[in-house]
Amino acid sequence: MNESNAGEMITKITNKKVLLWLPSGIVTTPQWLFDKFTSSSLAKHGIRRVSTNRRIQFDGDGRQVDYVVQVAKSDGVARVSADTPITYLGFKKWG
Repeated sequence: MNESNAGEMITKITNKKVLLWLPSGIVTTPQWLFDKFTSSSLAKHGIRRVSTNRRIQFDGDGRQVDYVVQVAKSDGVARVSADTPITYLGFKKWG
């Protein structure tokens, strides 16, 4: 790694914030969350990015599943695409 790449990596890391608190009822998209906040802090709020080799296509509409969210009133998860609106319900649960 040369010095210019190291500087770019530091800039990328410092542009994202750690998510400490998320109000219940907020509606957003997974893409927006991952653009603004670190992956590890989002995982603590019940949303994770799917590994590239684990992504699947939705039938017929061409969208790709990129994220997994904890489903409300369940221990299960739902796979959603980057532009799907999701609502945070609190306590690591999404609707």
